[in-house]
Amino acid sequence: MNFIIKFSRLNGKRHYRSTIYDSINEIPISEKIVRNRSPNIIKQFIKESLDNKPLIAITTDLYPMYGNIFDDLNIKQ
Repeated sequence: MNFIIKFSRLNGKRHYRSTIYDSINEIPISEKIVRNRSPNIIKQFIKESLDNKPLIAITTDLYPMYGNIFDDLNIKQ
């Protein structure tokens, strides 16, 4: 799985688009657009998106905040 966050501007304000992408089947699993990129928002998104789905590891851009989130969720990064 890949975890991707990209930002864009909506109505002149920065928003973040979070995507969990299945790189084996080449399909998005879940997407969400949020106003703030906080650990709690990201953690909740990942938990909801991956509930009862098989997972080995998630690939990210190694943004420092993600390390703590994935450690808390017991997910290899």
